[in-house]
Amino acid sequence: MVDLSGCEYEYNASFEINDEIKQKFDEYGYILVRKLFEPEVISRVKEMIQSNDQMLKYKCDIPDKDGHVSSMIAWNQAGNDVSGMMARCEKVVNLVEKCLGGEVYLYHSKFTMKWPKNGAGFRWHQDYGYWYDYGNLYPDMGTFFVAIDECTVENGCLQLLRGSHKCGRLDHTKDDGQFSPSNERLEFLKKILPLDVVEMKPGDAVFFHCNVLHMSEINTSDKRRIGFPICYNRASNSPTKKHHHPPYSQISKVANEDLFNCTNITDMTGKDFIDLSNAAKLKSQLTSFGQNGTN
Repeated sequence: MVDLSGCEYEYNASFEINDEIKQKFDEYGYILVRKLFEPEVISRVKEMIQSNDQMLKYKCDIPDKDGHVSSMIAWNQAGNDVSGMMARCEKVVNLVEKCLGGEVYLYHSKFTMKWPKNGAGFRWHQDYGYWYDYGNLYPDMGTFFVAIDECTVENGCLQLLRGSHKCGRLDHTKDDGQFSPSNERLEFLKKILPLDVVEMKPGDAVFFHCNVLHMSEINTSDKRRIGFPICYNRASNSPTKKHHHPPYSQISKVANEDLFNCTNITDMTGKDFIDLSNAAKLKSQLTSFGQNGTN
């Protein structure tokens, strides 16, 4: 394992998911791993995004108030295609379980697409700012963001406030279709916490705590920016409300070499795609589970 700087590592034959990883995650709120996925794997994901009509029919465009547009495809279950194998492979799930301190399950996954010159940005927010209202009682959750395209300042890479997860969940309000914390509190935090601009090459990945404040700017470049956020929840934190993301079900882990050898980019069986165009209706249908957290 090569410690490049702070919480940044490079994946290689000696990479070890150990207590140091956990300590860095607890301190920074995130772990950045370079070269986690091989070019062959990333190439198959790109091909799937570009050519799989069964997946593309779920693409939803998300405009901002200034006319910039980003797109998203989201689903709840991993499946057996290359994207699902990425979400279930040992080097990902074991890292997430180390950081969150116990067994996890797949909460949902998505592709986020910022198109050249016009890709909308995402306001400062915490993922738990959204997920809190879905009956997830504890912030034992996180997002594993994989760079499918190169992510740069120019095309709207991820930006994080280091250590902001220690502030707890902030109250979020809706503005222009997105939820974000109050400007006053956010501005104070921006003055005292380091801003980490996370530029990544295809195959790099960052796992961040659900209370880490993060954002991304609009894409002003002539290159697209596709990211693959995979969201996980602790098994012990299965939600108390029925909503458009699933309760706990055990992850069927796969070996890293099985991911590398996976060439499935067409079979979308069992992925449970989400109708993002109907998101407001989905949120209005929240209902409580029984006291034991099951249907």
